[in-house]
Amino acid sequence: MRSGRLCLLVLPLVVVALGCSSWPDESPSPPSGLEIAGRDAKTIVVFPLNIVLALPTELDSSTEMVSDALVEHIKAQGKTVQQLDFRDARALWIRATQIVSESHRAKNFENAAEVLVQLNGKKTEFDALIIPSLFLQHTRLKSPRAGLTAHWDGAIQRVEWVGTPANDTKEPRVHSLEGASILIYVFDREGRQLLEKRTGIELIQHFEIETKKRQGRDLKTWELTDDVPAIGDRARVQAAMAHALSPFLPEESPTTSRLSTTRSAG
Repeated sequence: MRSGRLCLLVLPLVVVALGCSSWPDESPSPPSGLEIAGRDAKTIVVFPLNIVLALPTELDSSTEMVSDALVEHIKAQGKTVQQLDFRDARALWIRATQIVSESHRAKNFENAAEVLVQLNGKKTEFDALIIPSLFLQHTRLKSPRAGLTAHWDGAIQRVEWVGTPANDTKEPRVHSLEGASILIYVFDREGRQLLEKRTGIELIQHFEIETKKRQGRDLKTWELTDDVPAIGDRARVQAAMAHALSPFLPEESPTTSRLSTTRSAG
């Protein structure tokens, strides 16, 4: 602001000879250290989902779609991906926690993850390592003119209503639905944490009309119903994985650039 004001004050004197040299620079801002780390990483290890957090049973049928979308986005950035099977990855995590427990270090996730990365580094060469976990989150419901929407972990999704209600069918008194989210941790080869990020993926519930037979006219009510499978919108999943990994990796890629509307503006 100071340079801008100075320019305006002296402008009448120098506009012909020099013009104003302190207009804001419109060149892109320099990349952050995290962006540089992502750009320079050539080989990235991706651990299976939920080696640390227990997987909610509601999401059992959704892990393959989420895992595939995560790996696809990384590969779309030109990276080489190494994956471990769940049994080996889980054994490595348990070993890391044992090492921390037997040491004088605090028994927390950060220290165990650092040891985990270092243990994995003894087996293979890599530049970064990702630990992803799926979990469930209560969403906040809002009622804009376009309809009821759910908000959680940076995601916004319109609530789905299935069925034809009667004229006297009342909307249910529900203040929250459950949504699936992903928690992403990214570490460098030494075990230093580069990124921790939570991102909402998709609602796992919707409202559906339930008809109860009775004498006279049937009774119709809105019932909260679980989605089967819990996560099924591939476009939303792809966009969520891209968002979860940014700014370590660019959010836009050939497979995700058209999907940005599924994310919250904030």
